[in-house]
Amino acid sequence: MINSVVIEGRIVKNAELKTAGTSVVTSFTIANDQSYKKNGEWVNKACFIDCNIWGEYGNAMRQYLNKGQRLIVEGILEQNNWEDSDGKKRSSYRINVKNISIQWEKKENSSPATTNSAPVEDHSLDFPPTDEEGNPF
Repeated sequence: MINSVVIEGRIVKNAELKTAGTSVVTSFTIANDQSYKKNGEWVNKACFIDCNIWGEYGNAMRQYLNKGQRLIVEGILEQNNWEDSDGKKRSSYRINVKNISIQWEKKENSSPATTNSAPVEDHSLDFPPTDEEGNPF
């Protein structure tokens, strides 16, 4: 089954480094803005998505994951289920990040904005080579 998510947004607050047993995880939340028309007026709505980067790569990337930074994350959607103190079943979703593409903003009197993409780990799919028409060999 395919489980792949790509989201663009801005970081809500600086990333945090946490430990889970012997593993380290860098956690952050991004806000993805969506616009739509309602009664002839444009409405903006933000969707907030929690993200995790597992391992030392998250620790290395943490310095770039600051509030307001625009980025694109690619990863796997994970659902967490639990019961709260009242016995109600609860759930939340988060992205286990596999790739980050930081969208650097253009500053006045500087060169154009650049995009740096940095894979967390190489979990990408290896697609077979194709001919000129896109057919696999």
